Parts: sequence; C-alpha cells; structure tokens
Amino acid sequence: MNKEFWAEHYPDNIDWTIMGFTADELRAMDPQPERQELREAGIGCQIGAGRGSEYYFFDLALKDIDAAVDIMQRLTLVNDLPNETWLKFYDAADKTRSIGLHIEAPAGV
Repeated sequence: MNKEFWAEHYPDNIDWTIMGFTADELRAMDPQPERQELREAGIGCQIGAGRGSEYYFFDLALKDIDAAVDIMQRLTLVNDLPNETWLKFYDAADKTRSIGLHIEAPAGV
C-alpha cells in the first residue's frame, strides 16, 4: 500500500479501526452476508483465519466482547459448530482466558 492510501484510511481520530478501516468501510468491502453479523452490530469483525491439525482458527477484532459472545454463541448453534468452540484471547492480560461458545463446550480449556 502507498502512503497516501494508508494516510487516508488510517486517520488519527477514529476510535476503533482494524488495519486503518472503520467498520462501515470494511462492511462495504466485504459483501458476504454470512460474515457480517459482528460488523453489522458495530462490535467487531473477522481479520484472519487458519487451520491447524485439529482446529480451525478465526482471528477477530472485537470492540465489545460481551455483545460479540452473545452473537457468536447464537451463530455456533445455528451453524451446528462443534462443542469444542471457544473464544480465546491473544493479549497478555487475557491469554489464559477462554469462553465456551457452544452450550455443551467442555470446561477448562
């Protein structure tokens, strides 16, 4: 990306961005309706994904964790995701924390 693009999409006065884009800008660039619920609610978005030997990983940027968990728990059931579906955290303060997103998620992950 060039400097002009970065400066235009990374203003200093935005209180929540991911890679310099606001939630509204990201929503406009990603029209896939099945990926929009966190964005539509204005509380976050998916910023990456990957697959390990046993699990899939989805990297999220969240503005409101509690509200995001409510949405993700519903989506976990609607999409019949495995019981072993958790929200885990990258940051140092919460790196040992996990939240089960399935009603039957095993405890202690």
